[in-house]
Amino acid sequence: MGSCILEKIFVNINGTAQGMFINGKNIDNPILLFIHGGPGMPEYPLTEKYPTSMDECFTVCWWEQRGASLSFNKNISFNEISVEQLVLDAIEVTNYLRGRFRQDKIFMMGHSFGSLIGLKTIKNAPELYHAYVGMAQISNQLISEQIAYTYMIEQYKIKENKRMIKKMEKYNILTTNNVPIEYVKFRDKPMHEWGIGTMHNMKSVISGVFFPIMKFSGYTFLEKLNLWKSKSLLLKKNQFMGNNDAKQLV
Repeated sequence: MGSCILEKIFVNINGTAQGMFINGKNIDNPILLFIHGGPGMPEYPLTEKYPTSMDECFTVCWWEQRGASLSFNKNISFNEISVEQLVLDAIEVTNYLRGRFRQDKIFMMGHSFGSLIGLKTIKNAPELYHAYVGMAQISNQLISEQIAYTYMIEQYKIKENKRMIKKMEKYNILTTNNVPIEYVKFRDKPMHEWGIGTMHNMKSVISGVFFPIMKFSGYTFLEKLNLWKSKSLLLKKNQFMGNNDAKQLV
């Protein structure tokens, strides 16, 4: 049986240093590349509070995408971060892992926004992967947002919560071709309240996500700040919500 591995490393990926955590109980296990959601929301920091046990079956690479947290730097142009660029980065990270661990093919898992990157990566370079697993798979993000919006409105009507109904109706996304950035910022509270997009028992993004990340032992304090800074910058860009990439699988 091979030795265990637990690393925090930085690798030059297509011209910029990008951070990743690699962990596993047996270095000879198959390699799994995890592509996080967001954009700009690395998920390895949450594994201290919510263990996955994936490291028992795989050597897992928790890559932090261009511009996100470990991969953040002040010289990055967020306007140049596109789905296409992230797909190229995912392929380059894959090739780094294949070469380092001497495996011809690896596994890939994409979560939420990362599932969009994952599918497009598989389409572009299927020969590099044994299999792909989509978690909270994006197929048509605009329709997904509209279904969630309709459900939340219905629940507030049942509860006769007129205050929240009024706030929700301010952002009527049922007749638009895009999702306004103001709504994206607003919807976290009602989505968590009704168990949409996260765990059903997670009632607060502060206690369920923010605090675990700020307590995560693998980040420096600056890296923790960079996670929220980069997430905010990517959110302001808002190019991923409702665009053609998010309206179709591939």
